[in-house]
Parts: sequence; C-alpha cells; structure tokens
Amino acid sequence: MSEVTQGDLVAAVHEALNTAAAEDGYALTTNELCAALNVTHKKAWEMLRQLVKAKTVESVKVRRMNITGAPQRVAGYRVKAQPGDVVE
Repeated sequence: MSEVTQGDLVAAVHEALNTAAAEDGYALTTNELCAALNVTHKKAWEMLRQLVKAKTVESVKVRRMNITGAPQRVAGYRVKAQPGDVVE
C-alpha cells in the first residue's frame, strides 16, 4: 500500500472544497469535509489549520439545518479566490 503524504491530504481538501456547490456558498463544514475525505475530525482540523495559515482557505459562516430542522449558522471553509481566478 502506498503512503499518503500530508501534501496528498491537502490536495484532497482543496479538491473537496472546490467541488462545493454554489447553494452551499462554495463552503463545507468540518463534518462534510470529514465525510468527503473519509478522515477523522482531528485530521481534518490539522489540514484546515495548515491551509488557513497558508491563506488559501478561509473560514466563513454557512447556513445548515440543525437536528430540530431549524436553520443555523455554522463554521464552513472555502478556498479563497486566487489572483487570476475568473469570477462567474
């Protein structure tokens, strides 16, 4: 079995975040990211911390339904626009 590097995990985070839907504000919560990457919360937070520190990912508030069905604003993460990106 091949070894998965931190760089591979960071690339996977970027890929998951880049596929987030517009109606989700192009952002994923930590729970959604864990499900998409099949990693633990601890590993997801380590990867997100590295990306936020590198200023390629930003923390935003997104609306999600809580367990009672009421909308709630929670922390989400999205890839920051980079110079040269085309905005649609």
